[in-house]
Amino acid sequence: MIYAYFATIVSAAWFIRQDPPSDDPVGLIRSLLWSGASFFVWLPTGLLVWFILRTLGPGPRGLLALSVSTLLAAASGSLWSSAVGLQFADRSLAFDDWGARAIAHAPVALLLSTAVTLVGLAATHRDRSFRARREIEHLRSALAAAKVASKAGTGPEPVRLLVAVGRRRFTLDPNDVERFASAANYVVVHWSDREGLIRETLSALEERLDPNVFARCHRSTIVNLARAREVLPLADGAWRLTMISGADVIVSRSYREQILKRLGRPGMIGG
Repeated sequence: MIYAYFATIVSAAWFIRQDPPSDDPVGLIRSLLWSGASFFVWLPTGLLVWFILRTLGPGPRGLLALSVSTLLAAASGSLWSSAVGLQFADRSLAFDDWGARAIAHAPVALLLSTAVTLVGLAATHRDRSFRARREIEHLRSALAAAKVASKAGTGPEPVRLLVAVGRRRFTLDPNDVERFASAANYVVVHWSDREGLIRETLSALEERLDPNVFARCHRSTIVNLARAREVLPLADGAWRLTMISGADVIVSRSYREQILKRLGRPGMIGG
């Protein structure tokens, strides 16, 4: 932004010297001061765009705030540049003349304010895209590590699950399970295209599972990372895990952040 500001100053100063508003020539220093003062208003505009995107993000609230700020910046920018132009042209700041010049400057001011907003949005989306790709790579590394941990049997003491399928009861190795889903005081176990029940809450079960292999992806779901085949980011910031069985499991945004923090790689919160 600083580079764009100084580049604009130099360009505008060149045009002022080539086509001065009066018969008197405009010196180099005066032209630079003139253009610098005229475009100074766009520095706080850029900071305002950055602040809005930082606090509200590029979502609906952020876009609404940016739309309002763009119009306000265009109005203030046209008034400011008109006032600066009259002062440097050694003309009195009459209201009628000022208003007419401000209206004449309005299209350019609107174009500049829109450009500042679009640059801010582009930079924000680029940064979010970069972070999203980095987070996906971190998660893919975690999936690979979970497969290794699952085969090696590292972590807490091996757990055997007592699963009920109809009237039958049998023990099951957690590493064979694809995911667990909460059902009141029971947990539904999904493995090898089969389902069973465990008489236990999901939170109690989570404490007994290997955190290197199993992760909470939703308040009602625990997934076996070792059985995830692919991960894709979604538009709302969540992840979609495609399991070996072909089933899709959504990792909500809040639990996505928890997984990244557990891996020691916190993601971007907000927006």
